[in-house]
Amino acid sequence: MAHKDPEKRREYQREWERKNRNKNFHHYDFETHRELAMNSGIETQREWWECHKMGLIPDGIYADPPQAFGNSSKEKAL
Repeated sequence: MAHKDPEKRREYQREWERKNRNKNFHHYDFETHRELAMNSGIETQREWWECHKMGLIPDGIYADPPQAFGNSSKEKAL
């Protein structure tokens, strides 16, 4: 999201929530995330984030697994 204006950011967020309110998003569990990281050769959170940003990570996989699964170390290898 490239909006720097806080009001535009809130407006964008409200619009996104309105459009996606009834959609059932499925996210995979920790083991699936770990298996993806190990099989793809991703070693750090930075690499994971870059792959997610480029669209190489499939739907249902978190962009920030440490935050989603409660790991406090972001630079720790997955």
